Amino acid sequence: MKKTFKFRIFPSKANASKMDEILEWCRFTYNQMLCEKNNAYKEKGENMSRVDIQNWMQKHKHEVPSLKNVHSQVLQEITFRLDYAYQNFFRRVKEKGAKAGFPRYQGEGRYNSFTYTQSGFKVEEDKLYLSKIGWVKIKQHRSIEGEVKRITITKSPTRKWYACFICEVDIKPAKKLKKAVGIDVGIESFTTDSNGESVNYPRHYEKAQKNLAKLQRKHQKRKTKKTRKALATAHEKVKNKRKDFLHKTSRKLVNENQTIVFENLNVKVLMEKHWVSKQIADASWATFISYVTYKAEWAGRQVVLVNPAYTSQTCSQCGFRKHKPLSQRIHKCSCGLELSRDHNAAINILGLGMQALASA
Repeated sequence: MKKTFKFRIFPSKANASKMDEILEWCRFTYNQMLCEKNNAYKEKGENMSRVDIQNWMQKHKHEVPSLKNVHSQVLQEITFRLDYAYQNFFRRVKEKGAKAGFPRYQGEGRYNSFTYTQSGFKVEEDKLYLSKIGWVKIKQHRSIEGEVKRITITKSPTRKWYACFICEVDIKPAKKLKKAVGIDVGIESFTTDSNGESVNYPRHYEKAQKNLAKLQRKHQKRKTKKTRKALATAHEKVKNKRKDFLHKTSRKLVNENQTIVFENLNVKVLMEKHWVSKQIADASWATFISYVTYKAEWAGRQVVLVNPAYTSQTCSQCGFRKHKPLSQRIHKCSCGLELSRDHNAAINILGLGMQALASA
């Protein structure tokens, strides 16, 4: 199984300049490949394969001597990115309701990473060697597990550099548990489980919204590097706080339960139609479920997704179904059951998950 280890790196000014130069040459090469592929189709009706693009790139390298300053594996990986972009385009064309999103040219600042796929890097203690760049300091806060297959160097909008090691690791499943839980995600309470326990969401974006709006206005007036970086830094803080919360919450959930059941929500559709779309985006339900899913896979746990229809309208005790507006937060039934709406939904979600596992 593949696992990624991400570390902050601290290149010198000279090395950072080389890395910026490599990013620009990668962006230039990507755009040239895209142009060549588009022209081949428009003028000759030919669809260049990835191998054709690689052969074109070999000739292109001799025409642009500066590309010798970029490692060959880094240049080769660009062809995979372009091919992947076209595969995604054709996949979306076939999907109903999906925006096709034809591969587009990368503008300045949009190409922010490059990858060494097989060679050109090595790690020694607190230093990382990158071919055509040199040694850079790395903050390795945990040990790298398994065999390193590739390494991606990324640059954040706040000009911070990171090294992402993609490794092949052997996963050892955790001790099996007997507990199963149903989870209802929401806005007032981020999660409510079938045991009645709730986790409140810190609302990171909502708290930072005034400051973000202020920085956005400043940037719109001046549009300098200083205002752009200040705005990017503020957004980065919100993003990091959200990720920290999601990782910690998902880890706790996986550690305490063997089976975890969620509603199979179409978050994109909800955000398009729902009046609380901004709160839904801030809560990041889809990201949270994906975090739980991969952590569960590592630990030998299982995640079950069930149909969300009527989970909050059906009584978890007697099964009677009655429409309740979203503003009604307490579930009351003629059978005598009275509990929070989210708790009732979580119990129904767990029941549906157990039924799905029993029939599988």
